[in-house]
Amino acid sequence: MEQEALAALEQVLPDAPQYVSRKQLEILPASQWYLTGGVFDAAKSFKNWAARGRAAEANGFVGARTTGNPFWLDSEEDWHQFLTYEQAVHQAIETQRVISLCTYPVGICSAKDMIGTFASHHAILMHQGDSTWQCLDVRSRQGTA
Repeated sequence: MEQEALAALEQVLPDAPQYVSRKQLEILPASQWYLTGGVFDAAKSFKNWAARGRAAEANGFVGARTTGNPFWLDSEEDWHQFLTYEQAVHQAIETQRVISLCTYPVGICSAKDMIGTFASHHAILMHQGDSTWQCLDVRSRQGTA
């Protein structure tokens, strides 16, 4: 799967393999990022996320950029644990040198899951079904009724 992701990335970023070889880019499977040991552990995943930012700085970078897709979520307990992780990342991102882009497969997200997810992000980019995208700045709406 990592090779497929790298091949897709090369379509828009031809130098992607060089970034990988210089350790400027890493592509990790969900089993290595979220599901170490075969199950999702919010605390362990958060430590992994935070360690990426520290490692980037230690290697001379200004910070790290991460992205992830929780396509593997399939139970209420998984969602609950994942939202715990998302809230920890949301709080930490204010002080860490990490930028994160999260993508969610709409087909597995209930309305409740989407609302919980929205609360853990600064902004949301939503596809409107055609070629239109809408950006919602969540921070400006927090604390308002």
